[in-house]
Amino acid sequence: MIKVLHVITRMIKGGAQDDTLLTVVKLNKSRYQVSLATGPSIGPEGEIESKARQMGVDLTVIPELVREISPIKDAIALYKLYRYIKKGGYDIVHTHSSKAGILGRVAAKLADVKIIIHTPHSHVFYGYYGRFVTQIFVWIERFAAYFTDRIISLTPLETKEHLEFGVGKPSQFTVVYSGVELKPFLNVKINKEQKRQEFGLNDSDKVCIFVARLVPVKGHQYLISAMPYVINDIPSAKLVLVGDGELRSELENQALRLGIKEKVIFTGLRDDIPELLAMSDLFVLSSINEGMGKVLVEAMAVGLPVVATNVGGVSAVVVDGETGILVPPKDPKALSDAIIQLLSDTDISNRMGEAGRKRVDPDFSVEAMIEKIENIYEELIMQKMNKTIKNEHVQ
Repeated sequence: MIKVLHVITRMIKGGAQDDTLLTVVKLNKSRYQVSLATGPSIGPEGEIESKARQMGVDLTVIPELVREISPIKDAIALYKLYRYIKKGGYDIVHTHSSKAGILGRVAAKLADVKIIIHTPHSHVFYGYYGRFVTQIFVWIERFAAYFTDRIISLTPLETKEHLEFGVGKPSQFTVVYSGVELKPFLNVKINKEQKRQEFGLNDSDKVCIFVARLVPVKGHQYLISAMPYVINDIPSAKLVLVGDGELRSELENQALRLGIKEKVIFTGLRDDIPELLAMSDLFVLSSINEGMGKVLVEAMAVGLPVVATNVGGVSAVVVDGETGILVPPKDPKALSDAIIQLLSDTDISNRMGEAGRKRVDPDFSVEAMIEKIENIYEELIMQKMNKTIKNEHVQ
């Protein structure tokens, strides 16, 4: 039995956390004994730690493993991770996201773990911090890459950007698309009119939807700024923002200042994402940076056409002109023009929606993701075994 530990900073509602939980739960139990170490799952985004426990995940919380930079807490978290890994005798440590990726990999190296794997789930090289802090992260990522056996990127572009910043070597990278449990989205059945009524929407409204944490990197402010242009051309247009986060009050005030408060609906956290997507006409993603955009896969599986900013790995999911329209980031006018185009042309929208469903199934399924991750594990296990055997022969 191969002992595997996954490490992530917090189990909130988000793509990285969802990928991590799916991997922990769905890895072959007859081959792998899997555990999860995480920090406190707090924040307005909502948590999935309780869901993980309900699913029977062997989960340990390290209180000092926090997302914010904190030298004292970081040092304590590193020590606790080292002790936990050493005591557990793990064969593989697989870290996720930037902060946990750094502390988890250093702790694994100190504990002499045979196989160290990291999934960045995008990166923090732009869109998150100022220039000075970002450069520190780049230096640390370069350092950690020296003792990382494999870096799993979500898209080819993510690999390219890591290499451009001098992080890792080409041979260290493998692309594994973020996996989605497609069935709930491919087979969603709702009373569309009734679902819309929950939010004061009627059948004639043209509904745009964006599902994301309300945080700066998701670019909600540019989407809200685009809506007055859209509404001027299409008075029945409405925007539904699903999720929560630190910017909610600020974004609500922005909609009020622009005179479109009644046109922008903030739903807060929801568990009925397939149904919300199915009641909508168009999915819009306005992110400044995005690892892959897992929610794009969900929207396309439902059959929605997409307008998205051409950032990070988004172009690996959305084929411009075929399954949606890609626009530059931080550009409300470009967003509005694309939104107006698709809301105004039902034929093009329907064609793009159908093409999107065909594109994501089955390449972006959770089954495809798990198979590729297990293949990486087995490849590295064989490499390490062969290396050990050769060293024993030499001795």
